[in-house]
Amino acid sequence: MCHPVNPLALRTNEPAPDEGDAVDLFAERARARDPGFDGERANARAIAEICRRLDGLPLAIELAAARCEILSPIEIARRLDGVLNVLGTGASDVPARHRTLSAAIAWSYELLDADEQACFAAFAAFAGGADIEAAELVTGAQLDTLEHLVAKSLIIRRSQPDARSRLVMLETIRAYAEQQLATRSEHPALRERHYRHYLSVAQRHGSDRALHGPDRKVHLDRLDAEAANLDRALEWAKGRDDAGFALKLCDALGAYWLMRDQDAVALTWIDQAQGLPGADAQPEALARLLCVKAWILHRQSRYNEIPSHIAQARECASLTRDPALLAYVLQTQSCILTHERRLDAAEAAAEEALRSAARAGDGWTAAMAARASALAAQRSNDFYPRVERAAFLLERVGNVYTVADMLVTCTYVALLLGSVEHALAYADRATPITSKLDSPYLWMKLRGNVAWASLLNGDDSAARTAFHEELRLCRRLVIPAFASEATFGLAAIAVIHREFSTAARLYGASGTFGSDYPFDAIDQRLQHAYFDPARAEHGADAWDDAAAAGAALSFDDAIDYALGAAG
Repeated sequence: MCHPVNPLALRTNEPAPDEGDAVDLFAERARARDPGFDGERANARAIAEICRRLDGLPLAIELAAARCEILSPIEIARRLDGVLNVLGTGASDVPARHRTLSAAIAWSYELLDADEQACFAAFAAFAGGADIEAAELVTGAQLDTLEHLVAKSLIIRRSQPDARSRLVMLETIRAYAEQQLATRSEHPALRERHYRHYLSVAQRHGSDRALHGPDRKVHLDRLDAEAANLDRALEWAKGRDDAGFALKLCDALGAYWLMRDQDAVALTWIDQAQGLPGADAQPEALARLLCVKAWILHRQSRYNEIPSHIAQARECASLTRDPALLAYVLQTQSCILTHERRLDAAEAAAEEALRSAARAGDGWTAAMAARASALAAQRSNDFYPRVERAAFLLERVGNVYTVADMLVTCTYVALLLGSVEHALAYADRATPITSKLDSPYLWMKLRGNVAWASLLNGDDSAARTAFHEELRLCRRLVIPAFASEATFGLAAIAVIHREFSTAARLYGASGTFGSDYPFDAIDQRLQHAYFDPARAEHGADAWDDAAAAGAALSFDDAIDYALGAAG
């Protein structure tokens, strides 16, 4: 008869990782094998990691601690990818089934009937668990069979905040289940079933309309919960001969990656998918992914790489003869050109986008093209009316995120046009919407624009607070262009406080982030009103020396200095 042994308590975010029942058990068993064992200092975090990776299972922890006779905790932690192989053998005076973790799990496995064994092995296809629907669909098991495995503690049921049940398998048990799955004839079909299910999840919850609409948090939360399964599905897709598998899933996840600021993850998967045989046969997916890639390159200040990707995206969209897809590519191109302040080219792309959107006859596509047209029209007399028209169209189709993004951008555009009043009004409209969107990138962008509006409105205290918040998010998201502008703004605040050496150092640091944006009207205004007079008063040599010291700072050091220096 099986009696479940619950995992021991784990502490996952403690400053002192040598506490907790699981860690105490490891240290006790390690000292029993080696009286000189020291669980402090360098070993402490490794022991905590071992206990987490072993799910707090007492037998697994005891077996791992036994390895301390030959391996250090750090070495054991490094070997845990092969968890069943690294764990040692238990004491000789206990039943054979308790001497190794593999034997203990095998003993439980042999007690299962055929359906339960099949379901147990099939569940190894999941990474991070599965909801009930996915578990039934992918494993092909009946609900009763899943319930039996839960009753026998081979699968654990956990409640979710959205009231959905989630089934998970402890990693140590899953490692054994994977061994069983690899021997079964249904393994290939099951892995494909897993891929197709999570492709449908990504397509349902990762579409532009889902992630830009009023229920975007529900969709983001669902994709967050399935991140490990989505990665596993991508790994499977990468190994197929047909690039379509990987490209379709990457396409479904593109908007999600942008929303969650997963730039490195997105670039890695997109590049791998593009490099697979037959990728050229998927022009629709390629067009959208190239636009995602263009936005990421823009955020990373890799501007010279963008035109070739947009050109390729336009070529792919043209091959599909889909006017909505072409409009999507064109409005992406227009918005990026607008951010780069190449307004003539941006307006031309926006006009093309509007014409393609009209041919598509789709309200969502038309609203997105109208937004691109409004932002590109910064030198037009009807800029403000175009913004209101675009906001109306976006709100009508429920595109909440893009309304907020447009208002955030317009906060800065209004400053470029010389209207602090309009800028503050746009910021006031954007703030309550953006605060509910769970988008660190968009909030960072808003706080930076609020900082500029506050500075130009004479409120340097509010500007400093907002620039500091922008910088902290810049560090977290690694967005060089915004770090550059925030440091530049803080340099102006230091001039206001007559801290000229600090101002010069910040001024120099603002150029360390790899941003090659041209000076705009606001930059020029600060240069003439603050930095040129400060350099003259402080002395050109002293100013230039301090600026050179700032320019020598690393990304993190420059942000640290900026957060601690101004005002």
